[in-house]
Amino acid sequence: MKIKKMRVLSALTAIAFAGVMSPNAEAAGTNLDTHEATVQLWIKSWNTACSGVFVAPTIIVTAKHCVVTDRENPVTHQSEEQVEQDIPVFKSHASANGTPITTAEVLWYHSGSTRNNPDIAILRTAGYANWNYAPIANMPPFEGEKLEVCGVANRNNLWGPAAESYCGEATMTGTTNFPTDYILSKPLRTGNRDSGGPAYNAKGQVVGITHGDDYESNYSTPISNDLVRYHLSIHGAVFQ
Repeated sequence: MKIKKMRVLSALTAIAFAGVMSPNAEAAGTNLDTHEATVQLWIKSWNTACSGVFVAPTIIVTAKHCVVTDRENPVTHQSEEQVEQDIPVFKSHASANGTPITTAEVLWYHSGSTRNNPDIAILRTAGYANWNYAPIANMPPFEGEKLEVCGVANRNNLWGPAAESYCGEATMTGTTNFPTDYILSKPLRTGNRDSGGPAYNAKGQVVGITHGDDYESNYSTPISNDLVRYHLSIHGAVFQ
């Protein structure tokens, strides 16, 4: 499907990253997540959660904008990238006072704006291995393919005391030119805390990571990007 460049740019200027959307955001994913690879991450700097997915026993993929933020250096007054440290990892019910299954550190991310570069970060867990990881698909999704998008906020219980991961169905309808995200259809609408969550194909393979949305579409960063795949491969991610 060809998408006019002007329409793409206009749509992307309206994107609100799913990790920082309004608590009134509509979400349509109502299926309890049965994928053992999906996890939740507690982002201490923002006092909120993001989503993620194990793609190897000790490797998690999430959205870069969840774990790397631009902050002003109080001395130089210049904007600098600040990396989240000691990230608590939960299977469900992520909260500041909860007990995580492990913690994780950021291994790699693409520097620069996520509007120009892959919104992907690779994390490594400490002292924990999840053998129920999901492999990364060798083939990207095709237009019209049904995908299952999972995350902690999918059921519109954004600020509830027990936030479990839910999934919703979306269709891959095309790609953008800037950045090169997949466009995923409604009625599923990703919301706060879905950022970094996986898009699974019918085989349970990971094909994308939730980036954000506007009022017409959801956007998922391809995990098939050559640079992303290279760094995933050298850190032991499983491809299938």
